[in-house]
Formats: sequence, C-alpha cells, structure tokens
Amino acid sequence: MKIYRDVFVSEKKLVDVICNMCGEKIKKTDNGVLCDYFHSEKEWGYFSELDGEKYSFDLCQTCYKKLLNQLQISAKNDEKQNDKT
Repeated sequence: MKIYRDVFVSEKKLVDVICNMCGEKIKKTDNGVLCDYFHSEKEWGYFSELDGEKYSFDLCQTCYKKLLNQLQISAKNDEKQNDKT
C-alpha cells in the first residue's frame, strides 16, 4: 500500500538584480527577462590579506564599462591582440 502526503517545496525565484555600483535595477525586456549584466564571486585564499572572505557583486553594463575604463591594462580578450604569428 502506498501512502501519499502533499509536500510543499519553497522555491526562490530571481525577480530583480541591483547594480552594486550605481544602485539601479538591471533593466528587463518587455517580457520581463533580465538584460545581461556582470556578476562576480570571489573567495579569497591563502597568502591573501582577505583569506577566507567571500565577495560577490553585480554591475549593469554602464558601470561595467566605467570599471573597464579604469584599468591600466585592457581586460578585453581580443584574439588578434594575443596572436604572436
């Protein structure tokens, strides 16, 4: 004999993402789909002043571009730039 019981499972659904730099919500399409954004997660390891600390943040495309412009060396992965032939 089988006995059944109703089980309710709690589910988390992503509804919004807020840019950690400007504080604005990431835009959505007309269908409610989030536009693309940058997400980073880092857990610092041994030989670091931040050993064991965990960080994560999200950036909208505008703030991501601002961050890239602050770098001394370009982060763009351009295969032509790395081609040594």
